[in-house]
Amino acid sequence: MDGILSSHAYTINRTRKRMKLKGVELIADNDGSIIDTNWPTHRDPLQEIEREQRRAGATKALDMIAGDDPKMRSLIDGICRRERGRKLRGSLGITELELAALRRRLKRTAQAVCVPLCIDGAIDPDLLQEFAA
Repeated sequence: MDGILSSHAYTINRTRKRMKLKGVELIADNDGSIIDTNWPTHRDPLQEIEREQRRAGATKALDMIAGDDPKMRSLIDGICRRERGRKLRGSLGITELELAALRRRLKRTAQAVCVPLCIDGAIDPDLLQEFAA
């Protein structure tokens, strides 16, 4: 579901912070390029602003989905680390039934947050960008 997009944005932001501490900047476009921060890039400033606004929208949606619940934040983080089943339960320290209930709550909350951002069942990048504002 679209909540996974928010999880993905969280992972990207966390990776950016870690790489920046190492002196490496992760480029926002989807080519997977990594450049040294000492080398200038030739990027369209308007496209960069648009990317950052969309990232901010996804981050805001993720924060709304997780709320103040540390278990929900841990679940989203575990999903971003590609943990599933027993491994996810172990990292959260919960039972199978509690995990199922937490996943249902995640799905319902994500749907409630993301529905206003969707057109024809997919998140609209322009609506996501406006959501950040």
